[in-house]
Amino acid sequence: MKIGGTLKCLKMLTDRQIQMLTRKGFVSLFWNDYARLLRDDPCITHQQVYELLEIEYQKGTGQRRYANFKSFRTRRDE
Repeated sequence: MKIGGTLKCLKMLTDRQIQMLTRKGFVSLFWNDYARLLRDDPCITHQQVYELLEIEYQKGTGQRRYANFKSFRTRRDE
C-alpha cells in the first residue's frame, strides 16, 4: 500500500498507527490521549500531545502526518 510516497505494509503498523492514517482517526486519538494524559499531568499542552502522536506515527510510517502543530490545528478544526 502506498502511503504518502513510501511503501509500507499495513500489518507492520500498530492499530493506533493505522487509525492515524485518516484525519478523523488522528484527531480522535489526539482528544482521547489528551484527556488521558491530562489526568496525570494537568499542565500538559495540546502541542505536547500532538508531538507525542507525531512521534508514534513517524515510527510506523517514516514521516510526519502533519507539517507542524499549526497545520494539524487547522485541519483538526475543519
